[in-house]
Amino acid sequence: MRNNVIRAAYCTALTMVGILLISGIAFAEGIFMTDGRIIYGRILSQDNTLMRIRTSYGVVNLKKGEIRKIDYDLGLGQVTVVLKRGDFVHGVLISITATKVIVKEGDIDKDIPRSEIENLVLQKFEGRRDNTFGLMMGITKTVGSLNAQVPYGYIDLTAYYLRSSAELPFFLWGASASCIRLSTNDNKTRLRNARMTLYPLMIDFRLRYPILSLVSSSGWASGISFFAGCGGGVSYVSLEEGSGRQSGTYFSMQPGIGFTVYINERISVTNQYDYLYIHQKECSYTGLRGRIGFGYDF
Repeated sequence: MRNNVIRAAYCTALTMVGILLISGIAFAEGIFMTDGRIIYGRILSQDNTLMRIRTSYGVVNLKKGEIRKIDYDLGLGQVTVVLKRGDFVHGVLISITATKVIVKEGDIDKDIPRSEIENLVLQKFEGRRDNTFGLMMGITKTVGSLNAQVPYGYIDLTAYYLRSSAELPFFLWGASASCIRLSTNDNKTRLRNARMTLYPLMIDFRLRYPILSLVSSSGWASGISFFAGCGGGVSYVSLEEGSGRQSGTYFSMQPGIGFTVYINERISVTNQYDYLYIHQKECSYTGLRGRIGFGYDF
């Protein structure tokens, strides 16, 4: 009964991660140019001289020397509001309610009553992709006191979700859930045909930075980001031997490093290496993980 409850709680946690994926809202940066133009879009990459922006009308390259300032998460997209008196307001849609529409035109927020609006045309805009969902697989090598009994993992599958912060563009947070199945070493332990399974659920925090873009202005350099971070959470551990089973829930911690390579503007490949520590009073488990997988930005 207890095992069923723990597994149900684990599935519930995975469902909550899925809800987080669906709830992401797309926003836009506002790029204020020195010549007075305002360009709304998502920053795809940048180096010492150029910034690559996705806008509603395509991808453009801007010279950094011509950028006056950048406002992050400025609005929901460009909109043209046609008024009943014949003129119109064109800018960024900040909010829309039953009584009024707020549009940022230049540096001014304009409150427009719905009763004065003849028509409202919202241009199609693909905003910031702050969310990343991914799947990874790899191997786990046991280190420490359990190395003789459960030397390695032959299944290591992970689903993860990360969200980047607009205020700190190189900071990400999210959650990951894994299933790790380890085999026992029959030559070094009395256990026969035993299976050890770990279900770590982590709350992850990481910092990433396109280090190579500091030494090269090529597009491939800005598409590679190195990162370091740490996760903390709980793990459900199950050790089965024949009809017997020992299980429990324990505190887990996992620092790691890795790098991400963007294949295009949405798809990325991540290679990650971690040190997994699961605290148990009797015998703590420690392992080294190496994983590779794909991520999708939205």
